Amino acid sequence: MLLRSGESHFEAEQHALNIVALYQSDCSPFPYEGCRWLRREFADANLADLIPHLDLWLGDVCGFASRGKSLLRLTPEQVSGARGIMSLGFFEKHPEYAWLGRHIGARDTPDLFDSLALAERMRGELVGLFDFMLLNALSMGDAEQIVAPERR
Repeated sequence: MLLRSGESHFEAEQHALNIVALYQSDCSPFPYEGCRWLRREFADANLADLIPHLDLWLGDVCGFASRGKSLLRLTPEQVSGARGIMSLGFFEKHPEYAWLGRHIGARDTPDLFDSLALAERMRGELVGLFDFMLLNALSMGDAEQIVAPERR
């Protein structure tokens, strides 16, 4: 995506590098222990799909976060689509699990608590980057004026 200025591009690049650094800061495995604790603790609740739903959501967040500066090569349409995907936190995307949020903590589900906290931080940074890119995108009209000013 072309941005309006070199400064905008540099700022977006730095933002993307910060996001990939967040992604690389955690090498922990999927939080199975915390998910299993919730399933045992709330055996009567329908939590059969918690792990696959969480896996897909974390995969989306980590997938975008891991791309680093290559995010800047997305088209405006791709950025808009990515922003839509990243616009919802896990409990917003899956409101059926929202009640679990108050049971996820450092004491009983530390792996899940840490994974969700980091993923939410990355997600928020990604949304910020995508918003910045869309706000500072070079429009076709701007590009035409830069490329062919003699046509006027």
